[in-house]
This record gives sequence, C-alpha cells and structure tokens, in this order.
Amino acid sequence: MQKVKVVQFGIGGWGWHFFENALATWPDSDYAYEGAIDPNARQSPIYDKLLQLGIPVYESPEAFYSEHQADLAVITASLPAHCPMTLLALSHGSNVLCEKPAAGTLHDVDLMLEAAQKAGRFVAINFNRCYAPASVNAKRDFLAGKFGRPKRFRIRSICGRDDSYYFRNYWSSRILDINGEVVLDSVLCNGTSHELQHALFMQGARLDAAACPVAFRADLLRANPIETFDTCVLDARTDAGAEVLCYVTHATDYTEFPVYDYEYENACLRYNRGVWGDDLIAFMKDGSVIHYGEAFPDGTRTMKLCARAILNKTQPVCGLKASRVHVLTINALADYAHVSGFPACDIKRDEAKKATTVPGLGEKMVQCYDDCCLLSDKGYYALKPAEWTDISAYSGYLGGRF
Repeated sequence: MQKVKVVQFGIGGWGWHFFENALATWPDSDYAYEGAIDPNARQSPIYDKLLQLGIPVYESPEAFYSEHQADLAVITASLPAHCPMTLLALSHGSNVLCEKPAAGTLHDVDLMLEAAQKAGRFVAINFNRCYAPASVNAKRDFLAGKFGRPKRFRIRSICGRDDSYYFRNYWSSRILDINGEVVLDSVLCNGTSHELQHALFMQGARLDAAACPVAFRADLLRANPIETFDTCVLDARTDAGAEVLCYVTHATDYTEFPVYDYEYENACLRYNRGVWGDDLIAFMKDGSVIHYGEAFPDGTRTMKLCARAILNKTQPVCGLKASRVHVLTINALADYAHVSGFPACDIKRDEAKKATTVPGLGEKMVQCYDDCCLLSDKGYYALKPAEWTDISAYSGYLGGRF
C-alpha cells in the first residue's frame, strides 16, 4: 500500500503529544514517518522511542531535506515558527499541516498563501473540529440549503489556566516574542481559537471557506500579569450576514466544556457535552432532529485526512484561506480594541495552585451568553459600553494598541 511520507517539525511541548498519538495508529494509516526535526530533540520525552522505531531525527530542516523527501510536513513548533517553517517545507515540495493559529499576522498568512500557490501544494491548519465528519456533514447540509441562512452563532469556552500556561514558553500571552516577531497570543488566539474558527467556518459559503468578520465590538480583560488578555467577549458581524457572539476566558475557577449554539433560519445546530454528550445536533424548525456524531476528534485525525487528500489529490477543508479569518480577527482586536484590567477587588490569587482568577466571572459569562450581550452591556467590572468598529476594509496588522 502506498503511504504518504511525513516529517514533523517540533517534538517538544505539544509536538511530542501529537507525535505519540500519531504513532499509536501508524501501522494502520496511510502515512509513514520519514523523520522528525527539532534542534532540542534530545530533550523530548519521545526521543528514545523514535530511535527505537528507526525514525531519524534531525536538528534542522535543511539537514532532513538533504537526505529525504516528504509528502507532508507537520508543523507543531512554536507559533513564531509557523510561517518560516511552512515556507521552507513548501520550497522543498511538501504539503503542510500546521498547528493553529496559522501565523501571528495577516501578512505572514498571505506570504504562506502565495508560497503554497506557487508550489502547487496545500497548507492545512489544524483546527481539528472543522475537519470532524460531524462538522463537515452538517456544513454540507447547510450548503445544500437545509438550514437556511445563518443568523446568530454563540460560542462559549470557560476554562481556567494556572501560571504554568501563561509562562510555559517565550511567546505565550505576549505581543512580540523575544526576537521581536509579532505573535499576539491570547485566550482567543490559542486556547479557545477552535471556538471562533468553527463558528466562522460553519457559515462559510463553500465547504473550504469561512465567513469573515466585517464589524465588531468587544470586551477584552486581563486578571493575570500578561501583555494581552485572558478574557474576551466578542460581538461580531460577518460577511455572511450573521452575528457571532464569543465568550471565552481562562481567568476563572469555573470550568466547563465548550458550548455551541448556531441559529439558522430553519435550524439550530448545537453542541453541549454536559447535555447531549460528544454529539453535534441539528434541531430543525419542523421538529425533526439530526445527529451528526462526534464533534471533538483527536488532533492527529487531521493528519490522516491530509494524507488521504494527498493520495486522492484533493484539498483539506480548513486551509489557509479558511483560517485566515481567525488571524484577521486577532489582528483587528489588537489594532482597535482596548484591554482593561479587572478591578483589583475582583481578583483572587491562589499561591497553592499558582493561579489568578476572578471568582464569579464564569457565571457572569454564562448569563451574558444566555442574554446575548457583552459584560459591558450589564456594567460588570466598571466597563464602559463597547463601541462598534468597521473592519470591512481591514487588510492587516497596524501595530496594535494593547
């Protein structure tokens, strides 16, 4: 059986988890590892296992490509490396599966797009929920007209993080990394990026497209001593004519699994693990119900889909064009939104858990979600009402105001 040759960039941090999960299904898959690339490979928990399996490890992409060819390059390295590593892999003829987000700025995403077109290869971004069969099948039904036009999409992800999350590397929750590269990492850029991308993807006009925000207002806040924000309530309008309401925070002692409520003219597409399990469900206006199945697949499943796309000469559903809208939103927030600090009296520090939280924030977020409003609409945390910003002509990061 023909197998797709894979090389992975980065086997530290998330990279080694990804590699370990991929290896678990390697014998029965359409792909085979040709090698791994990491200048600090010996520090990876999976390094010895790679040697036992006979998978060569290289310190640089140049060293790997001087001896091997790869059909697919999987990039699980740090965010600042996404663009340069993608460009390098494309220049050597590899298709690319890159971890989310695609890059720090729209400029970098557009460089990647241009390079992919020139090379005649695809670049898929690993927003794995967009690739789930449940999402793809539901979107096919939407595109076939079954749901009607998109109206209001609500998404919620409330999940606490401790100090180890914010300070785990040299770019987490920073505007620039230590080399001066723009990253704009935040709760919405990374930890809860799946929620925003999925909502935009599920109203895209094609199977491989996502809707683009054209106006927004937002409450951005931080409780932790970081450069960006750990809490976001976003109200956006898209070029599909829909509203997107996004409620995400890491500054909380209240944690739940993500919740989706997507309203169309003739259906409401919902995900709520606490109520229906791991099932994406459409509640139709006529009273019928469609169960689409598992909504949260393993991230390595995307690699199998990319391998299949290479063998079948097709395109993955969530490439650079579809995921570009997520980076556009992050860049626009940095340029036009203001970040407020939570009032000191609302912040709690737990030294035993090494965590900074805002007690009661999660419950307030749920209430605002139910009422379809921002925190500032209710006057929480002394916030002034957020104003609308038109970004229909927005073309890229201008330098930010954080």
